[in-house]
Amino acid sequence: MININSFTKKALFLSLIIVTAISSWQVIAKIPAAGKIVLVTGKAAALSSDGKTRKLKRGGPFYEGDTIETQRKSFVKLKYTDGGVMLLRPVTKLIVEKYKYPKNGIGKSVTNLVKGGLRAVTGVIAKRNRENYKMKTPSATMGVRGTDFTVRFCNGDCEDLEDYGAPAPDDGLYTGVNKGGIVLTNAAGSQLYNVGQYGYIAGNKSKPRLLPSAPAIFVIDSLPDPTADNSDDFIEGSSCK
Repeated sequence: MININSFTKKALFLSLIIVTAISSWQVIAKIPAAGKIVLVTGKAAALSSDGKTRKLKRGGPFYEGDTIETQRKSFVKLKYTDGGVMLLRPVTKLIVEKYKYPKNGIGKSVTNLVKGGLRAVTGVIAKRNRENYKMKTPSATMGVRGTDFTVRFCNGDCEDLEDYGAPAPDDGLYTGVNKGGIVLTNAAGSQLYNVGQYGYIAGNKSKPRLLPSAPAIFVIDSLPDPTADNSDDFIEGSSCK
């Protein structure tokens, strides 16, 4: 004889699981992707805003709220829906804090480089309104002027230069401008950097400096233009830490 109460409980439990799954799928489906993973080598993962971790794969999406982290000898290239591109180097942690790119409108992009480094070429958001594109770092906030720039933050983790016979650089934030311009701002002041100029900030209370030449960290251990056709070859063949 069937136990009606037991059968009913199981049916209700199963229905609850189905409803929850559908609701979760609907929520996910409503969240537009900030862009897609164009290339990934080695190991990299994203921690979403709801606390779930997923392995990054070529062709997969990334979203507003994601914390993207690369491991040693691992690179990730992100292409945003506004056409902007970022190439993350090994041992990098980047938070996509805010990203909105409506079909009709200005949009907004705010990222947070917690550690490591990258090279970025900005997209339509920065072209429409440069004030709506920001990158935070532990030492300063960066604004852009429609730009191709390189940035790396050292905090006792830039010893990879020693593999090339050069001493590890001092800790701090290093920046370089390949096209356009950037502005670094912190509690100690602001500094504009134009094409071919390089900057350094020792800490968030130190004034941004203009370096006389490219630091070794960008000369010896440089990143290619992420929009160039041969940049993927660099990533896949790199022995960089």
